[in-house]
Amino acid sequence: GPLVDVGLLTRSRSARARPAEDLAEAAPFPSLTLGSVDRAVSLALRRAGPKDRVLITGSFYVAGEALEALRRRR
Repeated sequence: GPLVDVGLLTRSRSARARPAEDLAEAAPFPSLTLGSVDRAVSLALRRAGPKDRVLITGSFYVAGEALEALRRRR
């Protein structure tokens, strides 16, 4: 929590995924909710400075969708 400037919360495309708003209520840091993993990855990369780090965490579904989003940006 204390190392996070802002959490970009989203949900995977899985029907079993929890809504991002539920995660935001429990987050111990400032957060924004976004409608898709792709949008969250895109915003994180735009907001990150040259020395910042972007941490992607969540289920295997979220990780897989994030990898897809990152590969499309190459």
